[in-house]
Amino acid sequence: MLRLAETKPFKEDRVYAMQPWVGQHIHRMDEIVEDLAAILHPELFPQHELTVFKKV
Repeated sequence: MLRLAETKPFKEDRVYAMQPWVGQHIHRMDEIVEDLAAILHPELFPQHELTVFKKV
C-alpha cells in the first residue's frame, strides 16, 4: 500500500489545498485559474503569490 507521504507531490513539497473561504467566493474564478496555472507551471509564474490555494 502506497502512503501519501511516499508520493511524488509530497516528496517534492508540491501539495496544495483551497482556502476554506473559497466556496463562498466562487465568482473569483479568475483567481482560481491564476493560482492553478502558477501551481502547474511555476516556471511561467515565478512572482505569483497564491490567493485561493495554500501550500500544505
